[in-house]
Amino acid sequence: MAETPKKYPMWDTIISYLDAAEKLLGGGAKEGIAPSFFSLFSSFLRKLYEAEAQGFPKMMYNFCIPPELFHSFEGTYPIFQEVGSVGLSIVGTQHQKYIDLAEENGIAPEQCNAQKIWIGAMMANEIFKPDGIVYTTQPCDSTNILYQIMQNSYDVPTYTIDVPYWAHDPDSEFYDERTIPYMVNQLKGLIVWAEKNFGLQFDSERFRYVMELSNQAREATLEVNELKRAIPTPLPSLTSFFTYVALTSSAGTQTAADYCKLVRDEAAEYVKQKKGPLQEQGKEEKFRVIWIYLPIFWDLLLFNWMERKFGAVTVVDLLGYSLAQPVDLSSEEKMFEGLARTILDIPMGAQSRGPAEYYLDYVIHVVKTYKADCAIYGGHLGCKHSWGIANLFKEKLDEATGIPTLIFELDAMDNRPTTSRMIKSKLKTFFTEML
Repeated sequence: MAETPKKYPMWDTIISYLDAAEKLLGGGAKEGIAPSFFSLFSSFLRKLYEAEAQGFPKMMYNFCIPPELFHSFEGTYPIFQEVGSVGLSIVGTQHQKYIDLAEENGIAPEQCNAQKIWIGAMMANEIFKPDGIVYTTQPCDSTNILYQIMQNSYDVPTYTIDVPYWAHDPDSEFYDERTIPYMVNQLKGLIVWAEKNFGLQFDSERFRYVMELSNQAREATLEVNELKRAIPTPLPSLTSFFTYVALTSSAGTQTAADYCKLVRDEAAEYVKQKKGPLQEQGKEEKFRVIWIYLPIFWDLLLFNWMERKFGAVTVVDLLGYSLAQPVDLSSEEKMFEGLARTILDIPMGAQSRGPAEYYLDYVIHVVKTYKADCAIYGGHLGCKHSWGIANLFKEKLDEATGIPTLIFELDAMDNRPTTSRMIKSKLKTFFTEML
């Protein structure tokens, strides 16, 4: 008799939500950005059960690592942990019991819920156990501490990528020529670790194929970055987050490449017609917003509310602005160097891993590039490193661009500290009185 597949309440809740959303948007049809994203994401999550049925090792990594190197091993399931924690916070309030359970068992309230939710589900035995863990030392101390807790609790092989403080761009005042070689050595060390602990075999030809697909997705994403400079903005605010999840979960696959090309093509068509999604609804784009930090995951539709209520379109948010360049495919060494740069340029990691100038320069750049009318910093309570320079955002943006910046605190994964009503009240005042 065949063994009944295990079920994981935390995982299955997210899948059920995606199924409902996909059905609502067209009964599973893959035309259009939102339905295509839900299809991609749902398929990615379901592969967990396929991997378990085939006995493939489940490799958990944090959101500051791109998945291409994992895809270069035949027979493994790579999954970035935060897709579980954040994903569950999007679909309802079930995640709050995991936050409470983790805190009741000693996890500090000020630690980030991007890992705490998973830890609570782990304590409740309602999520799968990974076979291995890989995480970077970026973007923050909270991430480092909480991944150590998971490592010790699961007692599985773990590999830590030490991300350098210094820049890889020779034009940067913080450039250090050792940055890329240091990262390349660690990526090669990850291969040795995976082969030793899981019997996996790195395939150089497969690596090249994966990076070719990765280049297709990242080239399309860079084109989208350019297309979004158009006025009006050619894409809805939420598209940035969708693309981020597609790349972080599936870069290096045909599915991600096809999705990113779809987004590019839709943006290009809107630019050609000199209109945007708001104009199709008979509304006007009044404000171009730069959302300096994380989306509010438990209320992603807040972006839609801002569009409808105030004509405020979020052109760029922190996670959705990918700067990773296509890699040089001429040799294996060049591919490793390109992948190292991808890690150093990954959203949030790139801004948070070094001196404050990394973040401040990025914010000023996107405000100027996208002709923003305002900036909004909804500061996540778990991100002490960004709160340390929150007032500098406002000061430097005023000096460099003259635009106003709204600052308020919230928990991006828990609506209890700051509710939706409180946030909307602040936004209403900002859009109607300050702008």
